Amino acid sequence: MISGTSLAAVISTGCSASYTYGSNGFVDPMYALIIAVSAVVTAPLGARMTKAVDSLTLRKILGYFLIAVAPLVPIKQYLFSNKSEAETEEEAESAQPKLPVL
Repeated sequence: MISGTSLAAVISTGCSASYTYGSNGFVDPMYALIIAVSAVVTAPLGARMTKAVDSLTLRKILGYFLIAVAPLVPIKQYLFSNKSEAETEEEAESAQPKLPVL
């Protein structure tokens, strides 16, 4: 019963968030399709791995992974802020009328 309730909460939250982000144009359909297909294809492999590897080893793998990607959190903000500045400059340049060269 508890697992079913949790699953219902996750599904409803995921669906409403997907709709909100998608309707506001924050989702690239091609990338969403790529992620969805790869998740469906690799899910059986992950299910088999949980049977082949004990829970302590899986927890260690997850811990090492989280430690490895943690530095990306502040770096991500820096990378995206630089990207958005570059895009703003490009948009400003393209918005200016082009004069013919004589």
